[in-house]
Amino acid sequence: MNKKGEYIFSFIVPVYNVADYVEQCIRSLYNQDIPVTDYEVIVVDDCSPDNSKDIVVALQSEFRNLQLISLTENMKQGYARNIGLKNASGKYIWFVDSDDYIQPNTLKRFVNELDNNELEILHFDYQVFNENGKIIPYRVHYDLKTCTGAEFYFDSHELWWQKGVEVWRNVYRKSFLIENNFWFAEKVMYEDVDYSFKVFAKAKRVKHIDFAPYFYRNNTSSITQTNVTPMHLKYWLLLALRCDKLREISQEDSNIDERFLIIIDEFIKYQLGCVIQNLRKFNTKNRRLYRSLVNKLNLASVRKYVSFKKYLFLKYPITIITLIFFTLFDF
Repeated sequence: MNKKGEYIFSFIVPVYNVADYVEQCIRSLYNQDIPVTDYEVIVVDDCSPDNSKDIVVALQSEFRNLQLISLTENMKQGYARNIGLKNASGKYIWFVDSDDYIQPNTLKRFVNELDNNELEILHFDYQVFNENGKIIPYRVHYDLKTCTGAEFYFDSHELWWQKGVEVWRNVYRKSFLIENNFWFAEKVMYEDVDYSFKVFAKAKRVKHIDFAPYFYRNNTSSITQTNVTPMHLKYWLLLALRCDKLREISQEDSNIDERFLIIIDEFIKYQLGCVIQNLRKFNTKNRRLYRSLVNKLNLASVRKYVSFKKYLFLKYPITIITLIFFTLFDF
């Protein structure tokens, strides 16, 4: 800990079924250029079915400030990150995915940027690597001076969705997150998206640097890389519903840049379009499964983003009447 008795950084690392990768991730967090006493690593084991937890326990004998929180039920990344944040003591928070790793000697530069510019969010670039170890450098290089979240999101260097979604691509000031009640949606997938909309819409001091210390694993076995299933469609619909709720709240806040409302609208339309596109490819069995999964979802709030025909298809993709209706009207 520093002179004030607090950590400068808290790494929060959700762990689930990553036995092949988690040690590389954790060791990279300790290969840094500030004293190890200035930061902590909080690993949240999300009831992993493999021996990921055992690997972390073994590493605790080597790294004294490696904290392990074990969940008794699989709650997904949003819940794991929230638990980590609630237990974090650091001034700054970095959410790191457990199958990725970071570059050695990164933290000193980050501390300087964060402290000297009094940042709420520090944004940076990343490099992609595959199972063969091939590294693909980031494609766009630029710096941005300290600005608001809206100025960052809508800067012309990159489209917002290319730079503003993944939470592991940012370091956050903890007080900014806590004071604004920024928590992840729980027991869902794709929780990064609406979370990033919220934090950047509120942020007043953001900076992007042309630096790529994060190595993102292109993991073909990841749940986000596998074939689309009815469960994926359910999570896409849940994301659309969360974004619609966020839009409603943001519309009432005069401090939110109106451009955020526009991109939330467009994103919801995109999500619903993806659901419809994939649902049309499903066979009857998968359509029935989809219907059972979304039966209790209140889709009325997203009716305004799609045509009436498409809305009916989202709700009733398997009835004879629906199929005849869409055939007659050339859906």
